[in-house]
Amino acid sequence: MLLLAYLIFTMTLVLQRKQAAFGLSLGLVSLLVPLALLLVFAPGGWVGSIVAILLFVMLLWSLRRPRSRAWFSEA
Repeated sequence: MLLLAYLIFTMTLVLQRKQAAFGLSLGLVSLLVPLALLLVFAPGGWVGSIVAILLFVMLLWSLRRPRSRAWFSEA
């Protein structure tokens, strides 16, 4: 329930383009790392783990761009 509340709060701030949403969205992306570690130990989870890591890298790269950072402009 806590993760669901975190997701809803973060998405609300992102849609409002608030500056606080940048840090919260980075925190939300970082939750893919423990997911990848959990998937390693699941049966046949290597593929899911690789997908989670690739998704983490892609989202982190796209959030760190200056254009993405400028999108979170409202105080």
